[in-house]
Amino acid sequence: MNIDAIKSTLNLSYRDLKEIAPNIFCAMDRYHEKPYAVRYFDLSDKIASHSERLNEYLEKVIGKDYFDTKRPIDLRWNNYLYFVTSDQHQQDETFLHAKFIIESDREYARKFVISEKNLSKYIELLSRVKDRPQTPVKDLYSTWLKILNEEQLGYILDFTLKPPEIVRKIGNGELGTLEQATSVGKLTAAEQDAITYPLQILAKTGFREYPKEHEFEFGSHVNLITGPNGYGKTSLLEAIEYLYCGTTFRNGPPRENAQVTGTLLNSSNVLKIYSKEKVSKRLKVRNLRWYGKNDVRGSSLHESFARFNFMDTDAAIRVSVEGTSEQLSEDIARILLGPEAGKASDQIQRTHLELEKQRKVNEKDRGHTNERIQLLQTEADNLKNMTKQSDTLFLQLNQQLQKIHWIDHPKNADDMFIKILAEKLASANHQCKLIENNTLEDLNKQRQEFESYGSLLATLVKTVTNTDSSINFLTAQQAEINRKINLVEELQAYSGLDLLVLDQQKKEHTAIINGLQSKLPNLKRIDLMDDNLAALPLNRALSITDEELSKVSKNKADTVIKIEEHERSESAMGNL
Repeated sequence: MNIDAIKSTLNLSYRDLKEIAPNIFCAMDRYHEKPYAVRYFDLSDKIASHSERLNEYLEKVIGKDYFDTKRPIDLRWNNYLYFVTSDQHQQDETFLHAKFIIESDREYARKFVISEKNLSKYIELLSRVKDRPQTPVKDLYSTWLKILNEEQLGYILDFTLKPPEIVRKIGNGELGTLEQATSVGKLTAAEQDAITYPLQILAKTGFREYPKEHEFEFGSHVNLITGPNGYGKTSLLEAIEYLYCGTTFRNGPPRENAQVTGTLLNSSNVLKIYSKEKVSKRLKVRNLRWYGKNDVRGSSLHESFARFNFMDTDAAIRVSVEGTSEQLSEDIARILLGPEAGKASDQIQRTHLELEKQRKVNEKDRGHTNERIQLLQTEADNLKNMTKQSDTLFLQLNQQLQKIHWIDHPKNADDMFIKILAEKLASANHQCKLIENNTLEDLNKQRQEFESYGSLLATLVKTVTNTDSSINFLTAQQAEINRKINLVEELQAYSGLDLLVLDQQKKEHTAIINGLQSKLPNLKRIDLMDDNLAALPLNRALSITDEELSKVSKNKADTVIKIEEHERSESAMGNL
């Protein structure tokens, strides 16, 4: 195996290549100057001996860097070890067995046994990622929005619209674009720092059965929690889970007045939660921003937290055993693509489900509609093939015209004449239809019945005429009675008065007035009898007479006063 040529190839591909042991080299892959993978290359060509003492070999070669606290912790899960071998050992059974043992092991790093001639292909494949141009990562939400806007369906990503409303708009053929992204909620400064910085100090009050405040300080990497049963180890882990998730996976929300605060390493912001606060909206924002999971109803933040942070001790088992690779890939993709893409993906999936439901309904309706169309088409075809009644009547008319030797239209026949003729022919045809199925005897019976009906009708008409005359006579009598009733009602107001007494009083007053008038010849004579009263109704005449009597009484009183004054004047003159 040409070790120098391999070293030269590695030096060309990795600028920071270093030899950590004889014929063992280490290098890092970077993207935008940030390391994301550590690669080890073993050129000793001793895989048989390495496979027999593999754990010892790994601790010696990788162990020191693996547990180095100064190295980024995410690199711990991205170590790759390549055993480069000569081509002549590829078909040896001992070699194949050692290769199987090495590549099956997953401790410290992923391991590959590759031949010298295939190393350049591996290097070329790795360089495609390492040498990718530094172009900005495309925003998946913006890409979807652009595609949908081009089809005038941008409103699908309007998070204020619910899927049934979107389906209705699509069904109605509505078009529309969405110019700006809809807000998906923002994290607080402490929630944003919680993504990057670990928890340094935890303080809890009233959590579980411990009402007093307790404070715990953690190291930056590995923390060992010890203590006897019932001392609070699980409660401490659940307090951490409650701080981040607002509930716990096993026991749900804590007791009332519980409060947990957390101080983050290298951050001045404090993450806190209080049991009385309404934090459901905040928890949804956290789940969306931290894990790309869009909660429509309720919050599943504790499930995402357990799934990816393993605060629930069984979560790691469920992820590795129960969860499928497709589900895990989808969850990780949600985290990597960001909250907008996660919420947009959820919106599109829910809209897709609603569209599928509507499509099934439409398919069912379309089947019924097609069946109705086929039935109507069959009926229409039958109607087209059926002889029209107008055609039959036209043939019958031609036959009748031929019998009377009238083939052409009569001369000088205008439209009105033709219309009248058509009406008469229609009437004749109707009459013919009525009698064509009857015998002469039946027609005679019908004639006699019609004649009897005519006599009965004449009798009924005479009776109705007599009844009308009686009604008119009775109506006149009713009017006369109503008039007399009205006169009686007018006299009813004077039913208690003595007319003879009134007449005698009138005569006495007249005599008195006439006597007074004789003493005062210059006064105008009052005529209490007005001929016009005779033409008026009695109640009206009596009313006018009452008014005149009132005036006469007043004049009488005034006259008496003047007479008394006159008599005093005459007495005074006599004295003088």
